[in-house]
Amino acid sequence: MCSPSKRPVVTAELMLPVLRKEPFLVGVIEPDLVPDVADGFARVWPLGARELANIVRSKARVDWTPSHDAVLESALEEFVGAVDELLRLSCWEWAVTNNIRSPLLVGTVIEQGTIDGICEQFAATYRVRRPAVEPSLLQTYQLVAFEDAKPV
Repeated sequence: MCSPSKRPVVTAELMLPVLRKEPFLVGVIEPDLVPDVADGFARVWPLGARELANIVRSKARVDWTPSHDAVLESALEEFVGAVDELLRLSCWEWAVTNNIRSPLLVGTVIEQGTIDGICEQFAATYRVRRPAVEPSLLQTYQLVAFEDAKPV
């Protein structure tokens, strides 16, 4: 699915199985339009449910009523979560299959801050401590993919 050097990303191919299973979307989007909707979603990912709903509205072949909106946005929130989880699992598979290892040590200073550890939830990702803007403020953290971490 992905080359050893490239982390998986959201594509129409990744979305199709999830999109075909979503019950509300199945009733709104004709089956032959599902690939078009997946392509549209992939081009604008990551967006929230509201933005994705606009894409579905533009492809829908039913008489659209305001009552469809709330149901659609709720269905798309579930869809976004399912695609994000599929991507997370694909990244773990990629990291394990390709034996991806951390190229930098904990404590290394990178452009985004200082590497504080390896993220346990997302594959091949550092937990990075960002410098506090003021000493009285709480420390903030961000996640940085191994390939995006550049030492300074």
